[in-house]
Amino acid sequence: MLETTKIMLAKLETAALECLWIGNEDLPEDYHDDREGGRSLARINKMFEDKAGLTKTDHQIEKEAKAIRCEAYRHQLETSESFDYIEDEHKLYAAQLVFCGAMVKAGVMEEEEE
Repeated sequence: MLETTKIMLAKLETAALECLWIGNEDLPEDYHDDREGGRSLARINKMFEDKAGLTKTDHQIEKEAKAIRCEAYRHQLETSESFDYIEDEHKLYAAQLVFCGAMVKAGVMEEEEE
């Protein structure tokens, strides 16, 4: 399976888990959310993983993503002598925002008015 397909399937899974809503009446007492009247399946999974000690740290998640990218690059190099860079659009955008904020703070550029 191609790397981009794996990423798309992971995003689809995340979106599906966020869409499924379980009301308090169907949840054990420990999982109730009195403010919203229930929880999304993604939030329930997160609570369970936290309680069971299954939650991965940010470092572990980043390390796994890096390993997947490296494997995809290795496969591309073996088959075609070159590779296409896999970039995380959200991470790139966040880094660009931080960079521009630092440039404005340093006085190198001015903040644009909308």
